Amino acid sequence: MHFAVMLALLATTKATLQGAFSKGKIRVIRDSFVLNGLIFAITAVVLALLFLREIPSWQTMLFSLVSGACAVCFQLFYILAMRKGSLSMIVTVTQFNFVIPMTVGALLYQESITPFNLIGMVLLSVACLLFRKVGNARLDPIWFPLTIVTCLFSGIGNGISVIFTHSSFAGERELFLLGSNIVSAVLCGIIALILRKPDTPKFPLDRSLLLGLPVIGMALGGHNILMLVALASGIKSGVLYSASNVFTLIFIACCDWIFFHERWTKRIWIGMIFGVIAVAVINL
Repeated sequence: MHFAVMLALLATTKATLQGAFSKGKIRVIRDSFVLNGLIFAITAVVLALLFLREIPSWQTMLFSLVSGACAVCFQLFYILAMRKGSLSMIVTVTQFNFVIPMTVGALLYQESITPFNLIGMVLLSVACLLFRKVGNARLDPIWFPLTIVTCLFSGIGNGISVIFTHSSFAGERELFLLGSNIVSAVLCGIIALILRKPDTPKFPLDRSLLLGLPVIGMALGGHNILMLVALASGIKSGVLYSASNVFTLIFIACCDWIFFHERWTKRIWIGMIFGVIAVAVINL
């Protein structure tokens, strides 16, 4: 349970700051790659200072390549979706990403799925649907397909992490994360250069962004490390991802209320109740 809470706190910190910066600074698609490239680069520097003591195996580098590419796609569609919808709605739909790592764990590594797990996951799904706001005419409907694609790449990336922690190279988890962030930063930089146009204004690097980027980078790096540590400890992937997701939902709803002045409806309150029950049941 403590792993799920800590993962949710880190994910909420990253999502809240990234959501705030996206709404004010992402004007064109290139800006999304610039912002995410900076985040990945900062995360890679922090991980390198902490863990770079040897050269990773080529197998770990291959895992990093695929994981880094998925992370770039996830972050791209995540920020594009944030421009069109509200933070709580997008994060809610994205929480269904636990289905892919849960399926990978069950099919490849015989992780059992108990009736309590299934009941908890159903309750989590109900909580997600209740958290989703409907009927807001101000929102561009494109936010939903963008968020579905975001959820897909997030789930694939998590599934890769599950496979890596069960491989014989799992001891190189810090190097795997370092390589993944380097790949992501390089890909973002290349795409940003390709999309660069002479008449496009420069990306606004103001004081708030320079202060916020290291926090986002450390939150992302800490979340990824903690996730691999939790998976390596023997926690079932479906339980870990679904429990951390529902805590993230609750924390995001709180941040939406505090920082973005979103009103809490009866649906949100009921969704929170379902979410808390889901966490309790899914861990039985």
